[in-house]
Amino acid sequence: EVVKERYGKAALRVVEGGAASCCGSKPTPLGAVDPITANLYSDAQTAGLPEEALIASLGCGN
Repeated sequence: EVVKERYGKAALRVVEGGAASCCGSKPTPLGAVDPITANLYSDAQTAGLPEEALIASLGCGN
């Protein structure tokens, strides 16, 4: 159930376009607070890819 909940929340962040910030009304960039996908790829590997695609992949599809 914990895994299902965590992946469900990750999917909702993609659909909703990010997460609310803890320190104001400006949204947090997609993936900035997601422990599932944080630091999986270097900047060179993700250059030119839409951020939403990276978040939705959850690190799958190498």
